[in-house]
Amino acid sequence: MVNGSWDDGDDDIRHEWNTSWNDGDCEIGNQSDAAHGGGDGDVHDFGTLVSRPRRKVEKTDVQYDKKPKHVDVDALKKILWSIMQELQKSGEEVLSFKKILTSFLTGTLSAGDISPHLCFICILHLANKHQLTIHESPDLQDLSIHF
Repeated sequence: MVNGSWDDGDDDIRHEWNTSWNDGDCEIGNQSDAAHGGGDGDVHDFGTLVSRPRRKVEKTDVQYDKKPKHVDVDALKKILWSIMQELQKSGEEVLSFKKILTSFLTGTLSAGDISPHLCFICILHLANKHQLTIHESPDLQDLSIHF
């Protein structure tokens, strides 16, 4: 394509692009798709691909932090791992996720900025790295982490 025109090697024959999407036709030069052998199969009405919503859904206000936070995940994993090791040394072979979070929240100054979700993801990484198993509780209110 040279300067908006097709160059097929013959300088005296050039086809200008004239594309019109609004009326459903796609033309090259002054010839339509049907003249090029395209037929109706090449022309699509893109307005019918997405249906219009029949009803509006009420907007829900979700509370979330508007400022980005930068968390050192490696440092968080080290802190959580040390808490888990301390709890294991005290004689616990099965640790509670809630107990780990409570120990983390009481022992760290900036723990208020760390979400339980992020702690859970870090514990998943630690479980994978150290071959720990995680089980759900019968009432689905806690997780148990087995060494």
